[in-house]
Amino acid sequence: MPGAAAAKYLPAAAVVAAAAMVLWPFVLPGSLLARDMVVLPHMALTPQALGLAGAARATPQDALLGLVPFGLEPLVVRLVVLGAAVVGGRAAWASAGPWAAGVLFLNPFVVERLLQGHWSLVVAWFLLPALLAHIDGPWWRPVAALWWASLTPTGAVAATLIGVVAAGSHRRRLLLGAAGVAASLPWLVPSLLHPAGTTITAASVRAFAPSSVVDVLGMGGIWNADATLTARVGALGALASVLLLAAAWRSTPRRLLVLWFLGAGGASALCLFPGAAGTVLTALPGGGLLRDGQKLVLLMLPAALAGAAALRGRRVAAVVAVCWLAGVWGAPQAMEAITPTRPPQLAHLVSQVGERRLLIAPPSTTVQWQGRVVVDPRGKVLDVVPPGTLVVDGETVDPPNPDYVAAAADPVHRVGAVLDDEGLHLLTPIVTTPRPAWAVALTCAWATCGLLLLAAARSPRRRPPS
Repeated sequence: MPGAAAAKYLPAAAVVAAAAMVLWPFVLPGSLLARDMVVLPHMALTPQALGLAGAARATPQDALLGLVPFGLEPLVVRLVVLGAAVVGGRAAWASAGPWAAGVLFLNPFVVERLLQGHWSLVVAWFLLPALLAHIDGPWWRPVAALWWASLTPTGAVAATLIGVVAAGSHRRRLLLGAAGVAASLPWLVPSLLHPAGTTITAASVRAFAPSSVVDVLGMGGIWNADATLTARVGALGALASVLLLAAAWRSTPRRLLVLWFLGAGGASALCLFPGAAGTVLTALPGGGLLRDGQKLVLLMLPAALAGAAALRGRRVAAVVAVCWLAGVWGAPQAMEAITPTRPPQLAHLVSQVGERRLLIAPPSTTVQWQGRVVVDPRGKVLDVVPPGTLVVDGETVDPPNPDYVAAAADPVHRVGAVLDDEGLHLLTPIVTTPRPAWAVALTCAWATCGLLLLAAARSPRRRPPS
């Protein structure tokens, strides 16, 4: 009897432990500041958050947080991340078993993207099993998963592509394609109206290329060496991933296998031929979405989950498990780099600057805070002119923002305040950046639709299909 009880509860305990190994920082109090993840109380609905100043890479996530009242932004992010983990874990377990749920959580992609601060991309990753599990069920469930995956542009594109490929009928493909376009409007419209912010350079493609083909096959390979697991054995992780693909080969729809090869092949090509890839992507409209090539690993997840469900035999499963764990070794300790911390004290600066447009000189893209490199938090609470310049390993991979150059040359007419080494200078006349009503309306509509879809997906009542 005790053995039967252990057999019943051990898989669930193992999956919870796998999730806890990578998500434990999100249950601790404090603000979330780690590299690209800057979540503070009282974030502002700035033009940059709306995607109107520079590239709309953080839209609609930052715009959504700018709508959150009472300084609850860190709590909201925790609820979104942990809620997506619960939804995705349950869907992976229900459709593919506990092995799949373990692969979903304890994964190099999840670890590396969290270490880089890409919490919204991890939310998209977690929601992909829910999209797949309900792909041909009641329409509102896959659309809800796709919608919340679109917190980040990459998540929107990946979820839409996976949904369209995995759907079993033309009608459902059209529905998910239309939903993907609608969910992308908060960042797509600003990008079309301000295409200069979407341009990329060949140098940036080389800088953001995946680290190695072996790491890509193991579902890792982020470009930033500081956001990787130093103790992991990448070759064993790649072996485990290939074994999962082999297990899925016969029982998995070919279209999901095509996605795996598209993701692995595309990321590997960016790794092996960054120069040629840079030439192609700089000429391709919207190519900026692909310059961080390791994000293509998202497309490998459906086949990996199917492979976990198809594992047969204890010995084979044990070999895959050992290899997989070797590929994510050291994850719990690595997560210490994203533990919550106290926020910087910006209230006085915010009260002084108010709604003015702020120029920070010299340009500041990242700052040091509590021993960490983080995106400048002042840009999250004030209307800061984005500098645009990005330096990776001593090489300038993104040129200065023309708007910043113009503002620095003529601050009196282009900004309302300047913060330099001598302090804060408030200028007259007060220059502010208008927030177009349509941009705010797009974010509000996105959030409203997301909440309605979430409520519908959670409702046990049957509804007529659309």
